[in-house]
Parts: sequence; C-alpha cells; structure tokens
Amino acid sequence: KNGVQVPDATYLALWICDAVGGERAEGSSDEAGSPYCYHETLPPLDSLRHLPLFWSDSDLAELEGSMVRSQTLSKRKELASTYDTIIGVCAPFGLQASLETFFWANACVDSRTFHLREEYNETQSTGQDIGLVPMADMLNHRSRSDPASCDWKVEKQPGGGKAFVTRTSPTGLCGGDEAWCSYGLHPNGHYLAHYGFSLEDNRRHDGACPDEAHVTAIVTGSDGQPIYKMFDLSIGNVDDAKGMLSALRVHVGTDEEKQKNLNCSSNTTDATRQPK
Repeated sequence: KNGVQVPDATYLALWICDAVGGERAEGSSDEAGSPYCYHETLPPLDSLRHLPLFWSDSDLAELEGSMVRSQTLSKRKELASTYDTIIGVCAPFGLQASLETFFWANACVDSRTFHLREEYNETQSTGQDIGLVPMADMLNHRSRSDPASCDWKVEKQPGGGKAFVTRTSPTGLCGGDEAWCSYGLHPNGHYLAHYGFSLEDNRRHDGACPDEAHVTAIVTGSDGQPIYKMFDLSIGNVDDAKGMLSALRVHVGTDEEKQKNLNCSSNTTDATRQPK
C-alpha cells in the first residue's frame, strides 16, 4: 500500500494476525468455503518462549558478545520497524495485533514455512515461493539420512496445478510411528534461533559438523581506518581454522614480517617466491 514494501514472509505473518485478530467471526469460512481453522493448529505464544526472540533482556545480557544475542536484538529491531511501517499505512492493524502478537506470527512463519520448490536443489529466484503447509508443518526434525525422515517437494499434477507431496522409504516407518522431516543442514545457532532447539551431536550424514564460531577481526585499511571482518569458523575443521588464521596474519602483518615469511633464496625471483 502506498508503495511500502515489506519482506515476503511478512505477508504470511499478516495473514496469521488477521486469522486470530477477530475480523473473522468464529465458525466463518475462508474463500474456498471450508472452516477457517488453520490458525488453531499454531502454537500459542507461551509455548514459543524457548525461542531467543522472546527471551528477556536479562537473559540476553548473559550472552553478551555472542552471535545469538546480536542476531536476536537485530531481529527484534527489524520486526519492530516493520510493525511501525505497517501501522503507518494501516492504523487499524495496531488495534488488531499488538507488537508481541506480530512477533508471535513471524515466529510461526519463521519456524513452519516450506520453500515450495519442485526440485530439492532448485535455485530460489524470489521469496514468493514460501508457504505454510497444514499437517506437514507439524513434523519434527531429523536428518534426511534417517529412514524415518520424509522427503518432500512440489509436484505437478496430471490435471494441472501442483501438490505438496511427502514421501518416506517403504521400510522407514511402521504403523503408529512418528514421521519426521529435515529442517536442513544448519549450525546449532540457526536451529536455536528459528526452531528453539539445538542438537547435542550436530553432524551431517558424512560426519562433518556444520556448527560455526563467528570471529570478528579488526584490521587497518590502506587509509588507516579500521575495517571489521567477520569469519565463520567451522568447529572441528582444522583447514578452516588455518585459513582464517592465515588471512588474519596477512591482514595485520607488516611488510617486514611478510618478507621474512617468504621462502626465498638468493637465486629466486620475486615471481616464484612462495610463502611458507
């Protein structure tokens, strides 16, 4: 409205706020004529207090210097700004949904949406192919390598249109077993921020650990001004650690130090000198 743009996922959050905001009378129907009850499957706000987005300021203060704290504060600021923008063009929304309700709706979207792709590795050209999928969004997380984990994608139907389809291996589940799906291969920080959990042994099917430590280095630019560089260091990955330390050494080393670390001899030209 009025040329104001908001993130694509925000439209789903607005839809949720509309569903619970009282504009639809109890027992009313959606455009398709079916009972409007999807919002009744969403977790209440109090059950999402384990998400960092809803942690108290005192709890976050205990995490001073961590990425969890900085990312959570940034997310809060971003959502509050979006909320104010929406109210600026639609004042009644402020009466329909409080800021906390808006946070709750965005947390539901953040933890329950699927990328509606036709192929697993399909490149996402826009953010408009995300959606809430009833029932499927209630599946808990397990690695895709687990036999009980469902695979899913959007498939074209013979009569036209598309359908969201989930499948598991024939031997993956027995009657009464819980079905699962993979939330993707992510560091624990991502799982915590989006879903409110972390994995004690967070390893991929090949044994690699995707968890990362975020290191900020301050180096001096050619103009003498400080430059802040962020390095994502995979935990347990020695090659990444060496690469980061090498990059830091190059950035902060003096010309004299760099020269000393060149493996050169009297008959080696500058073009063939190799660092140790």
